[in-house]
Amino acid sequence: MPEISVIIPVRNSASTLTRCLESVISQTYSDWEALCVYDDSDDNSLAIIKKYCEKDSRFVLVRGRGVNLSCARNDGMKSASGKYILFLDSDDAFLPNAFLRVKAEFEKRGCDIIVFGTKLEPNNPRVDCRLQLSMSTPNKFYRSFSAKALFGEPSARPFVWRNAFRREFIEKNSLYFDEGCKVGEDHVFQLCAFPFAENGILFIKDSLYRYTWSRKGSLMDTYNRNSVFKLKGHIKMVDSVFLYWEKREFSRISKKDISVWALYFLTEEIPYLPNEKLCALSGDLDELFHAHIDDRTLRSLPRVTRKKALKLQSHRTYTKNRFIIFSGQMWWCWHFGGAGIAMRLLFARTRRCIENRTAFLEGACQK
Repeated sequence: MPEISVIIPVRNSASTLTRCLESVISQTYSDWEALCVYDDSDDNSLAIIKKYCEKDSRFVLVRGRGVNLSCARNDGMKSASGKYILFLDSDDAFLPNAFLRVKAEFEKRGCDIIVFGTKLEPNNPRVDCRLQLSMSTPNKFYRSFSAKALFGEPSARPFVWRNAFRREFIEKNSLYFDEGCKVGEDHVFQLCAFPFAENGILFIKDSLYRYTWSRKGSLMDTYNRNSVFKLKGHIKMVDSVFLYWEKREFSRISKKDISVWALYFLTEEIPYLPNEKLCALSGDLDELFHAHIDDRTLRSLPRVTRKKALKLQSHRTYTKNRFIIFSGQMWWCWHFGGAGIAMRLLFARTRRCIENRTAFLEGACQK
């Protein structure tokens, strides 16, 4: 039995797959298996996987069901035999010491989940401030679950490939990806998994993963170009999380915390859409409120969060006000993470403004 299982969903990934698999074979720790979950592709992805399987028996070909990313990851988890589980996207890569570092930290802390740092690629276009902040992982250990670990740490969500899990923890709590989610399935998985972490959640600053955050033709790029499809997916994500915890009677996380997350998450983009796109989402939003966010729940929420609920319920398009949006982000950080997290956001935004101003002045001088 290997110590580490890496789950790699593969579909039309030939252009990046070799780099991805080479990052696994180049690890300084050798006791691993890489489960390449292959779904039907239009390129030679399968041939690349078979080549690596023939070259190194630690690579395993798993035939996926060809439905979506959630199914591929579930198929990989069912086939995994390692003590610890990591996820790797086929257009990304691990840094050479990733497996060794993760194994050492699990053995040292005995925790259920590890969240590690990430290097963002490429450098151009410029990385969004909030994405950059979410990739800046602190060195911090939560001995048991708290809402601060899930909502207060910007690096806790939304990407599952920067998490490592004990397989026993996943199996004990029957944790799998929601196969009905076509968008943000990893976000849902984290919101369902983290509250079960009785043995703790460890955040480590070291960057162990290379994330290709901008690539034309990627799944993320496809979703971002169809805003209605993406935001319908976001509404489905919120519904999935509510349904999951309603079945468990909010035993490990409060409905209030989930409601605050849901309303902030949905109001990041939806109220600022053109009228025709907002109308396309209005039915889904009404169903969500009717099913999960009743008047009693709304009355229990902070006043600033109730205002966000009214924005969604009004089905009106609002003009983006960057100051108001940033103020909301600061409130979120303070509410769940305290003053320290809020100040990290403020410093990151200030640094980005200075960098943008400097770049503008340098460009003007060159002209």
